[in-house]
Amino acid sequence: MIDERNGGGNRPESSYDEGADFWGDAARQRRRGRRSYEQPGNFAATDGSKANGSIDYGAGPPGGFGAGYDAGPTTGFGAGYDAGSPGGFGIRSAADAGAEVDTVNYAPLPLGKKRRPIIRNFWLYTLSFAVPFLLVAIAFVAMQFYPIGDRTPLTVDLYHQYAPFMSELRYKILNGESLLYSWHGGLGMNFLAVFTYYLASPLNALLLVFPISGLAIAIILLIVIKIGLMGLFMGILLHRGVMAFTEPGIGAIGSGGSAKGGTAVAPRRRLLRLRSIERAGRLGAEERNRRLYEREVDTRRGHTYLVIVGATLFALSGFMMAYFWDVMWLDSIYLLPLVILGVILLVRKGNLILYPIAIASAVAVNYYIGFFVALFTALFFISYLIYVWPDLRTERSRPIRIAALRIFQFVLMSALAAGITAFLSLPTWMALQMTSAAGDSFPKNHKFEFTVLEFMTRHLISMKPSIRDGLPNIYAGLISLLALPLYVFNRRIRLREKVASLSLLAFLFLSFNSNYLNFIWHGLHYPNQLPYRYSFLYSFVLVIIAVRALMNLRYLKKGIALGA
Repeated sequence: MIDERNGGGNRPESSYDEGADFWGDAARQRRRGRRSYEQPGNFAATDGSKANGSIDYGAGPPGGFGAGYDAGPTTGFGAGYDAGSPGGFGIRSAADAGAEVDTVNYAPLPLGKKRRPIIRNFWLYTLSFAVPFLLVAIAFVAMQFYPIGDRTPLTVDLYHQYAPFMSELRYKILNGESLLYSWHGGLGMNFLAVFTYYLASPLNALLLVFPISGLAIAIILLIVIKIGLMGLFMGILLHRGVMAFTEPGIGAIGSGGSAKGGTAVAPRRRLLRLRSIERAGRLGAEERNRRLYEREVDTRRGHTYLVIVGATLFALSGFMMAYFWDVMWLDSIYLLPLVILGVILLVRKGNLILYPIAIASAVAVNYYIGFFVALFTALFFISYLIYVWPDLRTERSRPIRIAALRIFQFVLMSALAAGITAFLSLPTWMALQMTSAAGDSFPKNHKFEFTVLEFMTRHLISMKPSIRDGLPNIYAGLISLLALPLYVFNRRIRLREKVASLSLLAFLFLSFNSNYLNFIWHGLHYPNQLPYRYSFLYSFVLVIIAVRALMNLRYLKKGIALGA
């Protein structure tokens, strides 16, 4: 593109890669480039012909950047993204209210070969998987699990039901038999209903690698892999979703958005330091929003260790340690972070790809835990939309219109996901109508199950897991509990965010305590032992809150931090 106003400088289309790392070579290139005024690709100085004189620095080949400013006495700077040039900065200046405004664009220097975010953060995500994977593997070795010793995790229903079902699935696949019916259980049984609840995980293909005598080893390996995947996907959510869209101003979307109509500001863009913004005469919506960008900011800089910490806390939470032997539940749980990341991208950017795929997968691999995930996702969407809707604006649309569009997109994508999984969910629903679970009636009298003090003790170390009965398994590391007051009293964190996240946490607590809500959460059914089967959702929210608190710990007053 050519800047015709100045008669010359090329303004290249930005080749900005949202996932590129600008803290390394690219930053050094810029520092070197700013000291060379005659070389192609840096600056070219030309005399202007405007009323009060101007010097326009035009960019050369791709990789330079152009800036224009008036030399008048009341120069003020405001900045806004150019909606037509992804990654471009527009720098506006005026000598007075009636002066002509020059707008040129800042485009980053070439960043070399582009790399996908997953590849660039390979070691970060690898550690998010490896740390919980290895910790569980070491624990199994210490407990003398087979083949190290003569013990196995096959206990309760894993021994009586799940392992025989896995053996039957392996037999059917290797012998080419139908998955609709089985003659190996009593006088025969509907195997499709068994498959959709117990065996739909694609990771069960691992069973084919081992002989039937090695079934215990295969199950142990499935458990540690699934717990590792919980850490991996939680790490991706924390890095790409929670940390990327939570700093004040990052994703405060009032300045144009992306060229494709999205409304989120790329969080890792190298931001220009605006030292003169306070001298601007009348600040429009763009300039007011840009006040938040007075320094170069990357919300994840210096906080990547929290990705691994948060991923490990979630993957090794009290729920996982109590119910890891319910191996068929773990698939929907490790997909939960991807579902929530899909919701964040849908609300922030209008991205309609990840959410329907993730929620459909979570329901397909286990419809029971998938129901918990779907219900929680609806609650999260409502709370998250309330948190961000004032920032959902573009040059052409107001927040309320974009919020209405996001609601429509969420409902549409949820319906699409339901349609994708209908080939499994409909036959399963019909089969469930012939079971005893379909006859449970709604509780007649409301009651609360425990006190707040009893509930708070479940956050502490060395609390015995509840398996057959007891209180919810909500332990997610003592640090998660200690970070809660740090989150509440941190002024850096927006009040809207606190209200949204803490309301979600409070509703989950109320769901545990109220027999009405607990009955609804369990699919209008009284569970047989293994209480509060959705308590992993509480740990999930608690870990996110802890990460947000630790990210902003330096902004907390010392007295408040020590008191908390």
